[in-house]
Amino acid sequence: MKRTLSSFALAAALLGGLSTAALAIGGPSGAHIDYGIPGKIGEVVVNPYDIAPLTAVIKNGGYTLSNAKVTIVPKPDGQTISYKVADKHLRTHGGIPVFGLYPDYQNTVEVEYDKIYKGQMDLSEKWGDIVGSGPGRNWAHVNSVDYDPSDDSIIISSRHQDAVIKIGRDKKVKWIMGAHKGWKDQFKGYLLQPVDKDGKKIVCEDEYSKCPGYESEKGGFDWQWTQHTAFRIDSKSKKGVVYLTVFDNGDTRGMEQPAMAGMKYSRAVVYKIDEKAKTVEQVWEYGKQRGSEWYSSVTSLAQYQDDLDSVMVYSAVAGMQFDIAKGRPVGVPSPHINEFEWGAKEPSIEIKMTNAMGYQAFPFSVEKAFEK
Repeated sequence: MKRTLSSFALAAALLGGLSTAALAIGGPSGAHIDYGIPGKIGEVVVNPYDIAPLTAVIKNGGYTLSNAKVTIVPKPDGQTISYKVADKHLRTHGGIPVFGLYPDYQNTVEVEYDKIYKGQMDLSEKWGDIVGSGPGRNWAHVNSVDYDPSDDSIIISSRHQDAVIKIGRDKKVKWIMGAHKGWKDQFKGYLLQPVDKDGKKIVCEDEYSKCPGYESEKGGFDWQWTQHTAFRIDSKSKKGVVYLTVFDNGDTRGMEQPAMAGMKYSRAVVYKIDEKAKTVEQVWEYGKQRGSEWYSSVTSLAQYQDDLDSVMVYSAVAGMQFDIAKGRPVGVPSPHINEFEWGAKEPSIEIKMTNAMGYQAFPFSVEKAFEK
């Protein structure tokens, strides 16, 4: 089946010189959590390789595309540009390449294509990596899954829910670690109660979305926000008690955006969960004192290392700045790698990279990597 997309409003993007892909990763206030979708299959990325401003790619939105044809509708008395796109080029570009746009003009692009999802021809237009709760939306964005052998369950990190969730083999939720605000009644019984080291209940404001660590400059208990890598510390955990390392990216902290982007911060955190009591204690944190220069809006990692009884942390896009006018990153971030002795307030090691970028970083054993 073929469909036609028309009247793409690319003029503003061309005039501003921006890429919608850059907007997807962030804006002047940090990473977006609600992406605009201008097309039927995926976002439109103008000048995707930063070398040809009058080109674009219409991303495939998670579909397998084939038999594509592109037509640039001409200006009055202009020349029609129309061409077919081989399937191999659809795979290379992750979508449909568009060539021959007019500058400073509201371009109209007509696109025909066949669209397949999971081997089935899809006619619903419901699917794609889109934030939200509708059919096919990326409402969870799970970025880590760890196994708990003590009860044959998994622990997932759901970035778009600001939640770490334990799910049993029976596919039922065991507990939810995250702000209490917004959850339906059927899940409220699984929400963990924050406590201090003595087991005393910690009270948080605004339906448990604004906790003492959020309110105080000195830190204290806070939830994880748009987090990554909720990893169980196997050597310190046992049946009913779970220690977790989490990289708390910190966007939408307290379910709001700060007055200035420079007020954002990320944290590496260790939590202790008492599954029977349904409580969570914050055992250790680092990062709030580093402020925006250590803040990573996306990716990153925190992981316990058994051999040294330490916590290794990777802040992947630390210090990345944004051009507010263009809504895109400026320069390249400076990733930080830190390692902390268990419970230490300052790192034993800090490695700062410049002009670099990477999704994750973690140590590995050379002996184990090459001996088998």
